[in-house]
Amino acid sequence: MLLTVHSRARRPRSPAAGGGAARAPRGPSAAELDAAADHVGFPCVLKPSDSAGSVHVTRADTRAELHRAHALLTADLRPDLGRRLDGRVLVEEYLDGPEVSVEGCVTASGEVVVVAVTRKFLGPEPHFVELGHIVQADLSTVERQAVEAYVADVVAALGVRVGPFHCELRLPGGNPVLIELGARMGGDHIPDLVRLATGVSLPHLAVAAHTGLSLDPGRLPQGVPASAPRAKHAGIRFLTAPGRTDYRTVSGLTALRARPDVLDVQLYLKPGEPIPPDPDFRCRIGHAVYTADSYADAVELGHVIDRGVTFE
Repeated sequence: MLLTVHSRARRPRSPAAGGGAARAPRGPSAAELDAAADHVGFPCVLKPSDSAGSVHVTRADTRAELHRAHALLTADLRPDLGRRLDGRVLVEEYLDGPEVSVEGCVTASGEVVVVAVTRKFLGPEPHFVELGHIVQADLSTVERQAVEAYVADVVAALGVRVGPFHCELRLPGGNPVLIELGARMGGDHIPDLVRLATGVSLPHLAVAAHTGLSLDPGRLPQGVPASAPRAKHAGIRFLTAPGRTDYRTVSGLTALRARPDVLDVQLYLKPGEPIPPDPDFRCRIGHAVYTADSYADAVELGHVIDRGVTFE
């Protein structure tokens, strides 16, 4: 289930406030797209109303860019997870600021438990390809408290009564603004990163919430295994080869796998397989999961992975 309120807004707003997005009907006309853009202003973000993985999520600075992005979206007939895009879109305000996601769970008694905040690293705009994540995000105590309080209000406003949630925000000026909330765990191995950095198993937490287990003083449901964190921070970096349509050889994987702070390296595409040109998750060739004892080290290791793995 995906509950979208508004996204990438220029101004922080109450989680229950509207006006940040205009929903265009199935197969909107040029005039309807223009009316939606007039409602939210430029720059804006075009987004399929029922999709995932940042597929065809595009920033538009002008009407021409908005119509071009919509034409590309409607011309894409490929299924994703067995479904094709149906042409319905949201035109949303653009939000300038760092992006995070909040991983947590609502217990059977209605308590909102925030386990982790994930810092998200995106590719160049006008697209929003997620190229990496780090748990925990580098937030001040005040920022973390503001994020947790805001997400608790969002969860209540959207009626999430029990179970896990993955809430995406941007932080313009350090103030949280909702992008979207999924009443589910996050993807991209984020639950693995949470377990490495906190010792908490989000899948076990979700099962415990739905089975009605209460919270103990440690704020974990009774019976949920929680181990010692592997490190203070855990990250994932996705491997890409911008501009390439395929590859024959890859270098740097042996050295990467030999590092004690790199726990998992995988390739999704074999040599010779086509690399989708899509500016979304489909362009990712593989990933590396790693740990670090500081946020700065986690960011730097992500850069090391980018520089050290090359596709030719």
